[in-house]
Amino acid sequence: MKKLMVLLLFAATLFACTQGGKGLPGNAEPDTAAQRLMQGIWIDADNGAPFMQAVGDSIFYPDTTSLPVQFKVMGDTLMLCGAATYKYPIDQLSENVIVLRNENDEPVTLHRSTDPFDSLLFSHQPPVVLNQRTLIKRDSVVTIGNVRYHLYTQVNPTSYRVINSSLNDAGLVVEDAYHDNIVNINIFQGANRIFACDFRKTAFAKQVSEQYLQKSILSDIILQRTDAEGFHFVAQLGLPGSPINYQIPLFISRTGQWEMKQ
Repeated sequence: MKKLMVLLLFAATLFACTQGGKGLPGNAEPDTAAQRLMQGIWIDADNGAPFMQAVGDSIFYPDTTSLPVQFKVMGDTLMLCGAATYKYPIDQLSENVIVLRNENDEPVTLHRSTDPFDSLLFSHQPPVVLNQRTLIKRDSVVTIGNVRYHLYTQVNPTSYRVINSSLNDAGLVVEDAYHDNIVNINIFQGANRIFACDFRKTAFAKQVSEQYLQKSILSDIILQRTDAEGFHFVAQLGLPGSPINYQIPLFISRTGQWEMKQ
């Protein structure tokens, strides 16, 4: 499913968490009758494309990257409970029609599917992780003055998942899964190893906001240049599927001391 407005990711997520459901009593119970009414496959009334499938208390999407999400109906509000809770006012809910209000308070009309082949688009398999978990290795030799150094950099994919939110074509939030990386750097002077470290994204907690850190991935650490003092790297901390990324200077001295700068 095509993702839109990625640059507005944080604003959209915060907005979604506060939309709809205002005024719900503290002891409100889910509307199980409404949940049963939503069971099945629903298509987008604007383009006729399959939009979602409700099975039990879960909603599935027809693409292979979006995570299924738990849902419930509270009063006149649809609540999608993923990494965060997103609330959408319901204007209409009947046997064959659902009308929701999206992030921009625009109506989104869904019709119940009558095409049995639409079910083929919902495999209910685990979502495809968008980064391909590629192991990257670099081996280089640099000379500072008359001293040669051997540098090894390795980007190691992990099983740690990062959940990111974006808007689909209808203006509703969907969540995608990515895997984070650990970047290992080793520096040798001859047979003497002067530096070795595994860098995780948490090492950059002082350089970026907590909100950005949670949704970002440490994609790489790249050597930019050397000078008489040592080695100047740049750590790339980016939001998956977005052009937004932080380039964080990382300095390693010739004696193996390192520091990061704002």
